[in-house]
Amino acid sequence: MKKILILFLALFLTIKLSYSQYDGNFRLGLKAAPSIGWIKAKSDTIEADGTHIGFSFGLISEFVLADNYSFATGFDIASIGGKSKYTKIKPTELIYDEYKLKYLEIPLTLKMKTNQVNAASFYGQIGLGLGFNLGAKSDQKVTDINNVEISGRSKTNLDVKKDINFVRASLIIGGGTEIAIMGNTALLLGFTFNNGFLNMFSNSDTNEKNAINNYVALNIGILF
Repeated sequence: MKKILILFLALFLTIKLSYSQYDGNFRLGLKAAPSIGWIKAKSDTIEADGTHIGFSFGLISEFVLADNYSFATGFDIASIGGKSKYTKIKPTELIYDEYKLKYLEIPLTLKMKTNQVNAASFYGQIGLGLGFNLGAKSDQKVTDINNVEISGRSKTNLDVKKDINFVRASLIIGGGTEIAIMGNTALLLGFTFNNGFLNMFSNSDTNEKNAINNYVALNIGILF
């Protein structure tokens, strides 16, 4: 995590300095985003079983296309997840997983913003996201068909990266407000709904699981 933070700050400073003499059609910022994630089952072999609290942080960059319209991108280090339950046939077991997934996510969105009124403007955002898996862990509980935990079978922080697809694609819908602080600097507050549309599982464990992972996030950031 320390190496990621150092790399992130170095990249931010490099881009900021590169555009320090730009003509004003480029904006750069930082954000943090607590989130709630869940799994949506797409096959009979798996069921959704609850939510997971996650957190993301990243860099925001906006290229102004016209008045009130921008192409918004950047990157996030996103820690998301969800809970699931599935039945293992041989032997018959119920397996409960709380997935803790980490992605490098790149949003590609169109941002539409109102004119400023009393230092505040409102925006809507829509587009696609592309993510690359950096790691995957699971807290796993194994029970019999009567839901009695099987001794010695449950594990925490189980490495399940091989069971998760490397690529995650999603639809991004969001909105919020920007509040001018000083000059071009603005505080950003908003919500994002991130809807995955590719199977999150690689099915390398031969259990044909099909599900997508979604999350909603509260975005808190600053734009310069």
